[in-house]
Amino acid sequence: MDLWGALNSAQSYISGGIEGLEEKIRKLQKANSDLSKEQDQGQREIKIIQQPDLANEWKGPRANDFDQSREAAYKDMESVFSKDYDEYQEKISSEIQRLQSQLNDLKMAMAFASSIEDGLKAVDDTLESAQKKLASIGNDIESLTKKVFS
Repeated sequence: MDLWGALNSAQSYISGGIEGLEEKIRKLQKANSDLSKEQDQGQREIKIIQQPDLANEWKGPRANDFDQSREAAYKDMESVFSKDYDEYQEKISSEIQRLQSQLNDLKMAMAFASSIEDGLKAVDDTLESAQKKLASIGNDIESLTKKVFS
């Protein structure tokens, strides 16, 4: 494979990697945002579990059992909507950072590939110019030879 082919292949591979990582990051950011909205909604809704306060008229073992069950449900839901959701979001954020680091590496590789491309273009231009100059010199030598040996 020639240099241009190898470079184009590398750039295509890098470009595909960049697109793939950007898509994964977008999906994870959306998931994180959706989780945050769901967490906010859940935290608002679990407050309803504690309402209404039991009236003074409602007393006794059933009232106590109900109140304890309601408090246990509240604590479980509070744990889910605070601790569990926070852990999920931390994991997602960590993965986003890891992918962002990979993306930055690929973008640096693409910038490096672009500088290589610029270098190859300069070499091609120089070679083309040198070929034209050599052709001109060859024509001059041929003219000189004809004049000298004719």
